[in-house]
Amino acid sequence: MFLCNQTKHKHKAVDEAQNCWFEAVNFVNLINGVWYYDARKYNYTEYLMDIHKASTIVITCGRGLTNLLRREVRGLGFSVESWHDMGLEIKGSLYDCWRLNLSLRTASAVLYLLKDFGCRDVDEFYEGVLSVEWEGVLSVEESVCIVPHIDTPAMDSDKSAGMVARDAILNRVREKTGRRVGTVSNRDHLVVNLYWKDDRCRLFLNTSGQRLSKRGYSKESNSATIEGALAAGAILTTGYSGRLPFVVPMCGDGTFAIEAALIAAGRGPGLLRNNFGFMHIKDFDAQAWKQLRKETRKSNSRQSSAAPIIATDSDQQTIEEARKNARTAGVEHLIEFSVCDLAETPVPAERGIIIAGPEWGREDSEQRAVKRTYKKIHDLFKQKCAGYAAYLFTDKPSATKKVALVSDKCVLLFNGATKCQLLRYQIYPADSRKEVKSQR
Repeated sequence: MFLCNQTKHKHKAVDEAQNCWFEAVNFVNLINGVWYYDARKYNYTEYLMDIHKASTIVITCGRGLTNLLRREVRGLGFSVESWHDMGLEIKGSLYDCWRLNLSLRTASAVLYLLKDFGCRDVDEFYEGVLSVEWEGVLSVEESVCIVPHIDTPAMDSDKSAGMVARDAILNRVREKTGRRVGTVSNRDHLVVNLYWKDDRCRLFLNTSGQRLSKRGYSKESNSATIEGALAAGAILTTGYSGRLPFVVPMCGDGTFAIEAALIAAGRGPGLLRNNFGFMHIKDFDAQAWKQLRKETRKSNSRQSSAAPIIATDSDQQTIEEARKNARTAGVEHLIEFSVCDLAETPVPAERGIIIAGPEWGREDSEQRAVKRTYKKIHDLFKQKCAGYAAYLFTDKPSATKKVALVSDKCVLLFNGATKCQLLRYQIYPADSRKEVKSQR
């Protein structure tokens, strides 16, 4: 009996020594960015993602916002390598993606390139996706959402490509870890975007998850809702920085006023969100992310501008909803909300910016009401906005005739697939107009 106990303790001591050795190896290699999974069970090496490894980053945006996005990205210290109608490319790391998600106002998504490979058929596509070290990207406790975009005769649909990619990812993880991961259709988990055009495929980690234009401070009540990124783009186009009064009649859900307040306060819109795609990467460093948020909040913030931000609407319930949204965004104290008719909109004296965005999505049967609204905008601009840069943001170009003013600038933007115009009217004081006439 004593001999058996000795033998048992000897084997236990050997097992404990082996465990200590494996733990030591794991610790050393974690420092080097490599993690050796329990080799006695699976006999493989798993590489964790290095958040400081440089790769291609693609930043997408809505049509018409690329130039503004380029300005933002350069302002954050990045060099733009190329751009197109709906986005641009830079070089950077996953950590840079964290920063971009926090700070960008006009972006839709920040995509980090995982693999770029040639593929002429479905088999090569499958093998290309399979070759990515998904076991180091995707935790078995997480689910993955695959977003395919296909433009090739080798595949008949986005859905089919998504199914092939799903099989490759799940098979790789199961082969390497012995466990299965789930797939989902919503973007609140780890999101993979794939783009297969002709004989080239690019796999991206969508570090944003949900679109960045979904700020989270308001409900999307209908298809005509203006998203935060579009409103921010329109405001940035006016040159607004918080130093001049900013007036928003017919404010609706408050998006324009809220985005103006975020700009005036120097607050990155990503600070409003608590979920991004990169947070679902395996062994996500929550402490480093917390520190970056803290540093970004400190560096982006500036003292509130003395110039007022005024938001009005004729409907009490609408104003209450806008006020609630501003409270959620943390900028209620920066906005002066009031209920009044369009003609009674308070406009501070001298210089400023006013942007009117009449209600969207009205049917043709309501065209008379639309035209009456645009006539009221004309009266407001002419009678109360002398010295202001007045802007009209509209999806109804034909109705702008009722404004009966000559715009000196027109910027084309898109609310989804809907074409919009941002028209600028310089409203000169009466004395200035007389002076101009006398000089002719």
